[in-house]
Amino acid sequence: MGVFQSKPRYLNNGAAEAPVEVDTTAPLEPQARRVLEAVCPQFLAAGGGELEVTTVTGGVTNMLYRVSGPGAAQPVLVRVYGLNTEVLIDRERENRIFAALSAVGAAPTFFGRFRGGRVEELLDARPLEMEELPRPEVQDLLAPAIARLHGSVLKAPGADKLMYVDAGDPVIVSFLRRWFPIALEVALEGEPERQAQLEALGLAARQRAAARLEVLLRRVREAPANLAERFLGQVVFSHQDILAGNVLFNEAWGHVRLIDFEYAGANMRGYDFGNHFCEHGGLVPGADMEECYPTMAVRQRLLRRYLEAVGELGDAGLGLACSEADAAVTKEAVARAADPEFLKELADLVDLFSMACSAAWGAWSVVQAKYSPIDFDYLTYAKSRFDGWDGRHAQAKACYQHLAEPQGDDAPASARL
Repeated sequence: MGVFQSKPRYLNNGAAEAPVEVDTTAPLEPQARRVLEAVCPQFLAAGGGELEVTTVTGGVTNMLYRVSGPGAAQPVLVRVYGLNTEVLIDRERENRIFAALSAVGAAPTFFGRFRGGRVEELLDARPLEMEELPRPEVQDLLAPAIARLHGSVLKAPGADKLMYVDAGDPVIVSFLRRWFPIALEVALEGEPERQAQLEALGLAARQRAAARLEVLLRRVREAPANLAERFLGQVVFSHQDILAGNVLFNEAWGHVRLIDFEYAGANMRGYDFGNHFCEHGGLVPGADMEECYPTMAVRQRLLRRYLEAVGELGDAGLGLACSEADAAVTKEAVARAADPEFLKELADLVDLFSMACSAAWGAWSVVQAKYSPIDFDYLTYAKSRFDGWDGRHAQAKACYQHLAEPQGDDAPASARL
C-alpha cells in the first residue's frame, strides 16, 4: 500500500459501507472526490487539486476508473458494480472475501466500499496478454501463484460459510444451478434480431446438459475412481476467473499477482485449470474457443509446474484440503509430478472442468446481455462459450466415460457421454 490509508472503519472491512454512490452518467471527478473523501480522505490530502479520472478498459462485469491526483503517492482504482450484477454475484460475500485476502496481503489493498462499489489499490503492473499465457516463462510464474492461492485459508468471521454460495457445494455447482434459471428468464423485448440470437442458443437444452455436468462433477468429488480424481476433486480456495487480464506482472517483482476475486470461493482444485485453459480464448466474442484451447503439452506443463509448486509449499500448500487423507493424496500426486501418464490423466480430467466453466460463463453472458451497459457483444460471446463447451465435449468425452450413466436419445448432445 502507499503512504496513505483509508479510514480505519473501512480499511479491510467488507461489512462497512460508506454512504455515497457514483452515477456513471454524470461528471466523474466530483463524484470520485466525494467517494475518496468518505473512504480514504488522506488520498486527497496527499495531493490536492483536481483529480484525474480515466476509464480502465477490458472489464465486462463492472465499470473501472483509475483515479489520480497531483502529488498523490499512487493512483487508486474505483470500481462501480455493473448494473444488476447482484443477480449473479453476492456482493456482501465478495467484499468480505476480498477484504480478508487484502488483510493478509493476498490481494490488492481493500481501502473500503461505498454504495454500489469500492476503492482498491491500483497495482503498478500490467495485465498479461492472452498470447502470453502458453509461454513456459509465464507458466513458471503462474503455477506458484495458483498453488499459493489454493493453499490459502480464509481468516474472516464466518469464513466457513463465506467460502460457499450454497452450503457444502463447490462454487461451480452453485453457479450452474443458479445462473441458468436466471438466463432462461431473459427476454430482449423490442430487439427482434437479438431475441432471435438469444433463442438460437437453445438455453433449455443447455440447462439440461449443465445439470448433467453437475452430476459428473459431484461424482468426481464424492466417489473418485483414481488419484487424478482424488487430487483435482479436493476442495480448495479457488479464484475461478484466471483470464489474462486478472494476472498482473511487474518485472521488478519476479512473480505475478492474481486480482479480481468476485467469483472466488471453495471449489474443486481442478476448476481453476479448466477455467484458465478456456481463457486462452480471451474475452473475444466470436472466438473459436476450441481452436484457442491450449495443446496437451502446454496443459501438462502447467499442471507439472503446479504440482512442483504445491510440493515446495509443503503443509502451507494444503489450504482447505488439510485432512490427513487429503494430505496423503496431495503428497502422492506431488510425487508423480514428472509422470507423463499421470499428467495426461490430470489434463484429461480438467476438460470436464473446462466444460463446466464454458457452461457457466455462457449463462452469465446471457444475463449480462440483458442488463449490462458495457459495450460488449455478450450474446456472441455466449455462443462462443457454448461452442467451446461442445468442442471440448467432442474431444474429451471418452476420458471420463466411466463417470456417466446411459442417456436416452432425447438427452442434449453435450450431456450424452
